Amino acid sequence: MELTKLLGRFFWIFLSFLAISCQDDEVIDPGNEDGDGQEPDTEVVNLALGKTVETKVNDLNGQGSNPKMAGLITDGDSTTYWESADSYKHSILIDLGGVQEVSKIVVRWADGRGCNAYNINFGKERDKITNVVGKNNVKEDKISTFEGFREEARYVEFVVRGRLDYKGGYRIAEIEVYNENNEEHVNTPEEQKAIDTITERLRADYLNDDPDEKGVGSFMNSMQSDGSWSDIDYDDQISVDGWKPEGHLNRLRTMAINYSHPKSSFYNNPTLLEKIERGLLFFKQKAPVSSDNWYYNDIGAPQKYMVPVLLIKGSLPRKNMMAVSVYLKDKIEGFIGGGKNLSWIAEIAMHKGCAEDNYSTVQHSFNAIASTLAIVPKQGDEGIKIDGSYHQHHAQIQSGSYGMSLVDDISQFMEISAETPFANEFTSEKKEIFHTMLLDGTLLLSYRQAIDFGTRGRNVARPSTGYTTISKDVLRKLAVGDPDNAGMYNGWINHIEKGSAFPKPNVNKHFWKSDMMTQHGEEFYLSAKIISKRTYGTESLNQENLKAFNLPLGSTNIMTTGNEYNDIFPVWDWTRIPGTTAINNQDKTVLNGYQIGNNEFGGGASNNLDGIMAFSGEYNGLQANKAYFFIDNMMICMGSGISCHEGEEILTSVEQNFLNGMVVYNDGEEKQLDSDGDLQGKQLKWVHHNNTGYIFDQADNVTMRNNTQTGSWKEINGTGKSDLISKKVFSLWFNHGVNPIDESYRYIVVPGQSLSSFRTLVDQVDLQVAQNSSVVQAIRKNSKYGFVFYQKGSVTMDDDLKVSVDKPAIVLIEKNDSRYHITVSDPTYTQSDLTLSLNKKLEAVDGVTLTEEGCNVAIKLPTDDYQGSSITKSYMIK
Repeated sequence: MELTKLLGRFFWIFLSFLAISCQDDEVIDPGNEDGDGQEPDTEVVNLALGKTVETKVNDLNGQGSNPKMAGLITDGDSTTYWESADSYKHSILIDLGGVQEVSKIVVRWADGRGCNAYNINFGKERDKITNVVGKNNVKEDKISTFEGFREEARYVEFVVRGRLDYKGGYRIAEIEVYNENNEEHVNTPEEQKAIDTITERLRADYLNDDPDEKGVGSFMNSMQSDGSWSDIDYDDQISVDGWKPEGHLNRLRTMAINYSHPKSSFYNNPTLLEKIERGLLFFKQKAPVSSDNWYYNDIGAPQKYMVPVLLIKGSLPRKNMMAVSVYLKDKIEGFIGGGKNLSWIAEIAMHKGCAEDNYSTVQHSFNAIASTLAIVPKQGDEGIKIDGSYHQHHAQIQSGSYGMSLVDDISQFMEISAETPFANEFTSEKKEIFHTMLLDGTLLLSYRQAIDFGTRGRNVARPSTGYTTISKDVLRKLAVGDPDNAGMYNGWINHIEKGSAFPKPNVNKHFWKSDMMTQHGEEFYLSAKIISKRTYGTESLNQENLKAFNLPLGSTNIMTTGNEYNDIFPVWDWTRIPGTTAINNQDKTVLNGYQIGNNEFGGGASNNLDGIMAFSGEYNGLQANKAYFFIDNMMICMGSGISCHEGEEILTSVEQNFLNGMVVYNDGEEKQLDSDGDLQGKQLKWVHHNNTGYIFDQADNVTMRNNTQTGSWKEINGTGKSDLISKKVFSLWFNHGVNPIDESYRYIVVPGQSLSSFRTLVDQVDLQVAQNSSVVQAIRKNSKYGFVFYQKGSVTMDDDLKVSVDKPAIVLIEKNDSRYHITVSDPTYTQSDLTLSLNKKLEAVDGVTLTEEGCNVAIKLPTDDYQGSSITKSYMIK
């Protein structure tokens, strides 16, 4: 026995020597933490190894303390260290990934940068951390050891508050956490089964396709002894033209897929496994960083790293697996409320938990993903909104980009968690929020193979793969997981695949949280996107979406095929985005950063069948009032008060989409525009193109053009290809001239119409425009009335109906038999009530008071999360 013990101690001394002399940290140095000269008989388990660390300055104005290097505190490598800012008090918070018993902590200082006062705090929950150990008036510059306590904790906080005799910050090489039994929490059989199930499902997804063996042999042969490749620039920190270190991870992924795939000739190749491990250890130790985009550091690189780690699980000894998985961090707590970013972070944590068989970390990841299924009421916070839209990057609708990706993630993780305890994180309430977001949000922003370009953020500056809408695989999963709505999901799939009728037609939707309105028919889609103080209209980040300044300033989507705008953006004239009024100067289209609204008046009113959207604002020195009346599946567009003193020509774009078939117009007689036709300043009655008609009521300042437009992705995306692209484009716009003063326009869009049906319809449209001024825009179409009051005022319609309001408002009225159905909203999002007056007698109920002229109707407006939304009431005519 004594001989065995002696040999064991010799073995551990040998391992300690290796740990000190090696650069890699795959061997844990059990060390001589307390200086007693004794080596342990069994391997000591450092519970903090590879765990997530947060550092901060512990004062009122603390903004962080070298947080990017915090991971060096638990990387197991005593040759690297974290250095604090030059301040006396700092906090280091270690998340052990789950509740553990803790009875010993060792702090290893670097370069004599120790301290003379500190505290150690513990907590099972992040917001419930209490002090347990404290020391004052000590002098420890190499090792600090804490024993004599026994705590159950997930979070260990080390607070330093007194430097020794040196200038600058503290330097900590390692913080190690132990317990008396030298063991981590052991999974129950049920917990291990759940982890194994998730692991295998993730692996199956990566191994779903046949392996591509191309390059694997050369990657193995060209890898250097330290695990790197000579042709990869690991010091590259600029991601604008692609972050070079990603090439290393891409190769490791290919190698790992081939190692794990039974159909590969490299399957279970021991040499390949050794190369993969070596490559992972190199990347972990090198830890390349991007200085211009945090995404690569926190998400991009870990996402690529996690795949080979998971694929080789089971082929490496546990200590080797722990050594490579250290690079992956559970950073969930720092991203709570981060929407799609949180789901990416949680996915990384899930892979880490599976690789390390850490049940708590895997559960933490599913809990985080499920937490995104919540209504986020505060405007500016990211996530799902009460109106079904999705925001990311402040108060910006991103349903067609980040939101679409989040939908993919949630559906995937719901499927992966099925029949495991992790599925319990997706409660019935959370599933209901998910289904509502899809069917009352994403669906109503989509048409066939497209989703509204106004919801795609800077993604419009990236080439698509043909489909820009929701994945059909996601919809198939939802049809199974949400059987009550299976018919709707299947109808949505058929609409995408076969172009069948829209599954939720004749619906108008006002997204009051996002400044958008959509209108669906069976065979068409209409929308208008505006901006206000409450929203960010769009973004130009990472050199993407460079010409997007006008994108949220009243843009419209008019679709009958779903392909009208698919990848049109490189050849677009960005001064003529459909629906917008803008300066005809390419320099004025440039956007840097976010397009943040400055106008208070901007909103809509909807009764779910018809609606009105409007805003009044000044951008680039151009003032305009713009309104969109969605009535009877038409869009009546009106502009007023158009003024500019910049010495520039001002245009209002009606349409700019791909040329698709004949363009027929009527300027007194019916004609066809040539394939390269160009008509300027024409007096037109109507135009028809792509199953859509445009009625102009003899406007004499309309330009119509069929031409080939040329551009490149690089013009709108600094990292895009510079190859020139040429496409045939149909354009239609008003020219308001240079320095217009109080100019106006109006036109009607009638989608889903063949040429013959449109000819018949033109003469049957009963539309009366009562006023189109800077005070009020008012129309009547049959028995429906629409009003945009930019200030309090009155207007009398052609049938003598007089309507007045006591403050800015948007009003939609429909007369039906013996009743008035009145819909109102507050486009300033500031009022709690509205008084509307009519020269008609209504039954004196529900806020109605009779007057000598007619009646006043007092209406309580929606508040809190519903502020800016519509309220509809019905009143009996006396």
